[in-house]
Amino acid sequence: MSRHHAPTNDLLFKRSLANAEHPDVTAGFINDLLGLDVASVHIENPYDIQVFRDDLGTGSLKPTAVDVRVRLQDESQVVIEMQVQRQSVYLERALYYMASRYIADYGQPDLGPVESKYRSLNAICGIHVLDFEQFDGDTCALRNFALYDILHRRFYGKSVVSDTVGGMFNLTFLELGKDRETVSERVRYWMDFFKGRPLADGVPDYIKTALELSEEQNLTREEAQMISAQERAEQDLIGQLSYARGEGRQEGRQEGRQENALSNAQKALSAGLTEDLVQRITGLDLNTIRQLKVAGSEN
Repeated sequence: MSRHHAPTNDLLFKRSLANAEHPDVTAGFINDLLGLDVASVHIENPYDIQVFRDDLGTGSLKPTAVDVRVRLQDESQVVIEMQVQRQSVYLERALYYMASRYIADYGQPDLGPVESKYRSLNAICGIHVLDFEQFDGDTCALRNFALYDILHRRFYGKSVVSDTVGGMFNLTFLELGKDRETVSERVRYWMDFFKGRPLADGVPDYIKTALELSEEQNLTREEAQMISAQERAEQDLIGQLSYARGEGRQEGRQEGRQENALSNAQKALSAGLTEDLVQRITGLDLNTIRQLKVAGSEN
């Protein structure tokens, strides 16, 4: 069955993986990627069309900082991200977002005894689905990183949860373009889902549900229009800014290139593009981009 839009699209990804009416999809995804046995999950930022509607009302469609935030029964967290464009600092970004969510629990009275705010901190796992190759040199599609004592072979923090997950921090990366045969059957099903390949007959019901949630015929007219607008706006602006950046290079003058890059970055930020995407297009460092963003908000 043909799908006009890939489920890697920001709206479709959230519609499938952060759907409050289908938490079984989210639980199944977490179980398959992390080797857990989670019976139920609480999605802290469920898919809400109003979020995209509000962005569209401002003239842009902006992805959220973290695509999916999930709380498990033991209060531990799982954050799930989809990324389709390679970035030079993505590993740093992935760790930053996870650390930000980890410390967000600090001092929350409903998450730990009030006599020690540190007791409110909980273990966290980050899952990053990448539609590009982040780790060069091999064909392995799945990687898991943890804080781990390599001398005594123990996770940092609490006991082992599964063969690959334990302790306080875990980062998992699934590279969709790499060898399917290097991962388990369930993970292969998810790789096929995200890449728009036909699904095997034996896929679990929750993956079938994810497919139904992402199929174009099951979208509302508004959702389909938003997805199309998002794709067109991003591709048009990338093309325009890339062309302008190329012209700046041809000028052969560093000052002219810098002025072009600053101007292009300001236009991109005004249009609602993320800081990371603006950095990829213009080549500017993130500090400069953030200063432009602050200056723009003050005008």
